[in-house]
Amino acid sequence: MVKNLALAVGLGVFLMAGISYAAVAPADACKASKLKGTGKKAFDLLKTFGKNIKAPDAAKLTSGISKADSKFTKAFTKAEGKGGCLTSGDSGAIEAKTDAFVLDVLAELSPSGAFIDASYGSLD
Repeated sequence: MVKNLALAVGLGVFLMAGISYAAVAPADACKASKLKGTGKKAFDLLKTFGKNIKAPDAAKLTSGISKADSKFTKAFTKAEGKGGCLTSGDSGAIEAKTDAFVLDVLAELSPSGAFIDASYGSLD
């Protein structure tokens, strides 16, 4: 019984090793990297604003926004640098949409406008 089990496991490992995985197309890899960078920017900005609500600190807010911007730019530059992208030079447009999304979420969570004022009108 143990011998049969060992044989079955060994055969399974051997067969699994023979499976080849298809490489990701460069266009898909680029798109995935850009999506990941965009999602991280939105997350980082929302996290920064969330922390600022609990403990307001203009310097930390500015620093958090700057870090999110920098990481986003780096992600897009790296993705486009590898080549194969179906679109290029679109970081500005995608970043503007991401910033608008974040501001929209903040506005929905602060309908009275108590948290959002003119200083948060731009995330640049």
